[in-house]
Amino acid sequence: MKNKITTLILIACTGLATTVDARREQFYGQYVIFYASGSNICYVIDNDHLRALGGSERRVKEVSSRNNLLDSGKPIYPCPLGDGFYRYRHSKGVYWINNANVCAVSSEADLRALGGRNRVRVVDRNIDILGGRSNVSSCKVSNKIEPRPNSNGLSFSGSNTRFFSVRGRSVVYQVQNNQVCMVLSPDQLNVLGGNRVESTRSYQEIFNGKKDKGACVWPDGFYQIKGRGAVYRASQGNICWVRNPAQLKDFGGIGQVKLVDNNAGLLPGSKDPKQCD
Repeated sequence: MKNKITTLILIACTGLATTVDARREQFYGQYVIFYASGSNICYVIDNDHLRALGGSERRVKEVSSRNNLLDSGKPIYPCPLGDGFYRYRHSKGVYWINNANVCAVSSEADLRALGGRNRVRVVDRNIDILGGRSNVSSCKVSNKIEPRPNSNGLSFSGSNTRFFSVRGRSVVYQVQNNQVCMVLSPDQLNVLGGNRVESTRSYQEIFNGKKDKGACVWPDGFYQIKGRGAVYRASQGNICWVRNPAQLKDFGGIGQVKLVDNNAGLLPGSKDPKQCD
């Protein structure tokens, strides 16, 4: 990367333009990252912020400095965080952003009920999770697991795999070998083979006497997120980034790549996966 004051950089990993220009007031190393969606532009504070927005350093591409995206004269503000679960580094408090609303998650049980277990992103204090608010209220959780003393739970035999949701709730759970995991998205449900989801009266019927495994693991295979060029390999619960088509061929992944949405939950957490060995 050239160290020119007028250099602009474009990141297109999510299908939206992102530019970097060192002439602006907020610096990202020797540059400033600007995230542009149509005519709306905001700036990125640091790596944590960049990853939370779906970007990464390795997808940075240098473009011409003759770019008029930043010449509107309008004030440019930090990019708001997208929907998801966040906590500050060295802090245990978790916040949930949903449709631009922010609330505080009160407990691990609430986090699980809201679908945020194993999906919390860690960011630095200079990122404003609260969106300028001095304080926020606790998240309202109407789908907590309530005990039913007379319930014996669901009965399974062998390695039978079934999928369940509680009536009136959208979250789906996979039950297999006396273990329960939460399905992260319709895309994951599809690759897990969940073409039939059964309805139950309560969470207790699903979890009673079974081990909660948190989020479901992606099945072994190859995946690509819509709007991104990278291909990822899932193997025994681990996700890695396939370096090039030659490596994909060596893995036997040519013609086997499944396309998933950006919010499918393929890459949970705040760190990008490592390159495949």
